[in-house]
Amino acid sequence: MSEASRDRYVSFQNIDCDNNARLLVGMIRRHAEDPEKRNPFWDYFLKRLNSGKHDELFLLHCYLQSIREFLEAEDDSEALQLLAKLEEECM
Repeated sequence: MSEASRDRYVSFQNIDCDNNARLLVGMIRRHAEDPEKRNPFWDYFLKRLNSGKHDELFLLHCYLQSIREFLEAEDDSEALQLLAKLEEECM
């Protein structure tokens, strides 16, 4: 798919923001739900996520910098790549 066919400023057509957000949240959960990595921020983030009041993409956007710092500290390059993709295409 060419870059021109995925221009978020024209339309979100051909960009799977929701599915990519769900994939990234799954990656975050692996870390954030680990009892050894728990902290008040992740407890709060997971509570908001599990409330069903906000979708994944919204919460990722709200806490973008904290999520990036967390993934960098975990050295999770796969999740960081997906976060960068979401930031560029969907946020």
